[in-house]
Amino acid sequence: MQIAEITYTVSESGNLTIPDTVLREMGIGPGSVVHIAYLTQDGQQNTFQEFLLSSNPLEKLTEEQQLRVPTHMLEDSNIPADADLQIICLDGCIVICQDSALTPDELAEVLSRLQVAGELTSSLPSDPVQMQDKIEEFINYFQEGADPSDL
Repeated sequence: MQIAEITYTVSESGNLTIPDTVLREMGIGPGSVVHIAYLTQDGQQNTFQEFLLSSNPLEKLTEEQQLRVPTHMLEDSNIPADADLQIICLDGCIVICQDSALTPDELAEVLSRLQVAGELTSSLPSDPVQMQDKIEEFINYFQEGADPSDL
């Protein structure tokens, strides 16, 4: 499954027109009821100026259309099962974390550290014993106050 994206421009009168051929390809035709879902912090404002257009309400999405994170993975990450999640897509990885009030600068710092962690793990040897030795070396290095970007 992939996510497809189409770009349209809102007219000067504030209308968004989606051609009927595109709607038909989505399974939406004359008389179809459509639902628009968006992310909001206050229950009103479209916080990220994005929306999902669907012929089904969110609670009726099929199993294949839903994103589910196994409860045991949330528990292992100390994230409550009913927590709002934040999903960040990066080159080569997807980060799922409990939604927080991180500022853009704080989020950039977290992502930078994840990138460094990815670079460190890609440099690990494939032999398990050598890998464990290298990880212990990294841990000692960081415990001594080293900056991960120095590696």
